[in-house]
Amino acid sequence: MLKQEVFDQAEFQRYAQNRFVLARFDFPRSRKNKLPAAQQKANEEAAAQLNKEGSFPLVVLLSPEGKVLAKTGYRPGGAAAYDAYLTQLLAKK
Repeated sequence: MLKQEVFDQAEFQRYAQNRFVLARFDFPRSRKNKLPAAQQKANEEAAAQLNKEGSFPLVVLLSPEGKVLAKTGYRPGGAAAYDAYLTQLLAKK
């Protein structure tokens, strides 16, 4: 839902364009969607570093230096609401 309602929307893409570097780490469960071994390893390393709690979906906001600024997940309301929420999270930092 996060991908469909927020990340795939043009409004979010415009919002994020000059604010974020977006990276997506997927963990498909079916053999049909199995990732190449190198990608699976990279995803697992990112999860071990950034998602020790095992929350899915997880959105992590990092500083340019790699410091975790905030963690969040799915929130209802679509792209506009999510844009406002991320702006609010970043304002606290």
